[in-house]
Amino acid sequence: MSQYAHQSRPAYPSEQPFSGGGQFYRGAGTPADSLAGKKHMQLSLAFGFLSFWIPIVFVPLALIQAGRAERLDEPSTAGKILAWTAVGYWILSAIWGFILYAFITSQLPMLLDSVPPVYSPPV
Repeated sequence: MSQYAHQSRPAYPSEQPFSGGGQFYRGAGTPADSLAGKKHMQLSLAFGFLSFWIPIVFVPLALIQAGRAERLDEPSTAGKILAWTAVGYWILSAIWGFILYAFITSQLPMLLDSVPPVYSPPV
């Protein structure tokens, strides 16, 4: 009870007895759940970065780990954003590679005709 009980104001939280009730940061069940959620969040972030180099392996891993982290009330938006950005990067790279390949193959006959032969057999 507050020493100011004669005043008509609600008691401050510091004046009330502790009533934690096992609640942790953002409602996670136990400290082990919180640590597991952080582990999945960090793995999602790491796999998100690695998905720029080997997307077929690391994009699904990043998204799976992000889902596990969010089930344990741990935000993992960065890992998901990196994974989907890597997918977009690889799609744009494939389109750019196809356009470059089409341009080079369409110009190749003209290039080969304009180059004089380096060696011609003797007549």
